[in-house]
Amino acid sequence: MILSALLPRRLFHACHVELWGRDLDREPPAAPSLPPGLAVACVTDREPAGSPRRRGLAAAMAPTPEPEIDARLASGRRAYVVEGPPGILAYGWVTRGDEEIAEVEGRIRVGPSEAYIWDCATLPAYRGRGLYPALLGAIARDLAGSGVTRVWIAARADNAPSLRGLEKAGFERVADIRYVRLWRWRRLAVRRRTGQPPPSVLPLPLRAVA
Repeated sequence: MILSALLPRRLFHACHVELWGRDLDREPPAAPSLPPGLAVACVTDREPAGSPRRRGLAAAMAPTPEPEIDARLASGRRAYVVEGPPGILAYGWVTRGDEEIAEVEGRIRVGPSEAYIWDCATLPAYRGRGLYPALLGAIARDLAGSGVTRVWIAARADNAPSLRGLEKAGFERVADIRYVRLWRWRRLAVRRRTGQPPPSVLPLPLRAVA
């Protein structure tokens, strides 16, 4: 889009993301398939500060500041990581409750028995090995075991590798979210693509995105 190239983000921003979902009570997730020597672990606020796993997560998420990671864990959010030599190779965050979708400057409101997956990444050297769909599968399996009935995740519509990973992990497209902001005017639209109603996605206050 021409405006994106001409104007700074504080004046103009536009994004199209797809919202995907997976029912966990309809079909229990199978055990994820990971390459030999790799495993998935969950990091919560019970993980001691300064532990190798906490340090590995901070290293994988650089340049995200460690205080931000600590604040996420302290708020009840949790990180799932793929571990193996030489450390954490991929990660993804999970929230049981409302969470921001930064790409559309909005907040998703999920149900009490639902969860939202966000901020997922695989380190560049380990991409193309199926770690992302395996991680998503492990997250779904763990959440199903804790009573979560449906899980949601959003991805940019132009991120083909991520969309392929979602499909491999058993997720389905539920809705398109399109967002445009020009200075103080903005529009956020959610269009359903399947019969499953999507959760509400509401714009963040302007002071939070200015």
